[in-house]
Amino acid sequence: MPDSAWDAPGVAERIDGLWRQSAFEAAHVAALGDLCARCLASRAARVLEVGCGTGRIYEQLVPRVLEESGYLGIDSSERMLALARQRFPRGTFRHGDGLALDVAAQAFDYALAFEVAGHLPEIGPLLAELGRVSRRGILFTVWPAAEEEGVVDEHERIGQTEFLHRRYPVSRVREEIAGAVPGKTFDVEVVPLHAATWAFVVTIPHD
Repeated sequence: MPDSAWDAPGVAERIDGLWRQSAFEAAHVAALGDLCARCLASRAARVLEVGCGTGRIYEQLVPRVLEESGYLGIDSSERMLALARQRFPRGTFRHGDGLALDVAAQAFDYALAFEVAGHLPEIGPLLAELGRVSRRGILFTVWPAAEEEGVVDEHERIGQTEFLHRRYPVSRVREEIAGAVPGKTFDVEVVPLHAATWAFVVTIPHD
């Protein structure tokens, strides 16, 4: 997962400031926290968040949903991680590549990736890694597109840095999920958080 854009001077700080000042973003992150509270099996679950950023989801999960020891956040941006560690010194935040996680297979009960997939040129490799490291399920978000549109590429510029915003139709996301967890039985729930973001909850039945 490329990190140069997120670590360009001032970008992480500016994005974090926009997130913190936005009532829409506050409601959005709260909705993701509520989704996790509904879907995670127990407070003792082990959860990996890929693309943890500045700790917005961590703040929703610990201690309300998870025990401190059950959470690990990974991000490709050192600047984002520095903000997360400063804000939440008890949290565990590590630098890493979401497409090549230094994590053993099925090391976590759940893997999360919110607002990550749309920044990548392909969604499949991310979902494959999330499926590899999780035992019970995957929760992730996409920016949706209508079926007749297909995959839609848009871009956002912050300062001198341009970010990809790729939107996907539901059928394409389902295909990518199936390819990412071959040989596994799974259920998929699509949760429209609002018009701009849909969550996918992939549950892997576990004995």
